Amino acid sequence: MKKILSLLTAAMILMSTTAFAAAIPDHRGTSLDQFEIGTKKLGSNVTRYSDLFHEAGNQFSVDPNILAAVCMQESSGRNDINEDGLMQLTSAVLSDFSKFGVTQDGTEWTSEDRRDPDKSIRYAAYLISNLIYRYDGDYIKALQAYNFGWPTLNKIIDAKGSD
Repeated sequence: MKKILSLLTAAMILMSTTAFAAAIPDHRGTSLDQFEIGTKKLGSNVTRYSDLFHEAGNQFSVDPNILAAVCMQESSGRNDINEDGLMQLTSAVLSDFSKFGVTQDGTEWTSEDRRDPDKSIRYAAYLISNLIYRYDGDYIKALQAYNFGWPTLNKIIDAKGSD
């Protein structure tokens, strides 16, 4: 839960602060230049993917700042921490990830492709876009579902209600 709250807080702050690398305009006309999350700056490990966040965000109608916040929370922009890659795409999504590759470039993507920043960010944007739709525009639920899976979130909602 702490991780979810950190991610949501970061995403909300990202959307109201000042330029995330010049390539990523905020939908409210602000940016993320020198933005800090807790005691960590949104460093070059994340900002170097700004073009990919922008492209994937435009392709799947997801604010690129949300993608940057997810990247910061999931991996701190480091693609080398484990096999799940930059956006921490776990084995639970491998089948869908593989099929998604066919729609993008005509090939089935493999588990190793999760470490490809372009593929990882594009799939994360696609997944977040679908989760936003699935949860009727509720970004909090969409990011919770991204973090610990929609089946788990749905069980929690069924048991505790949607609030």
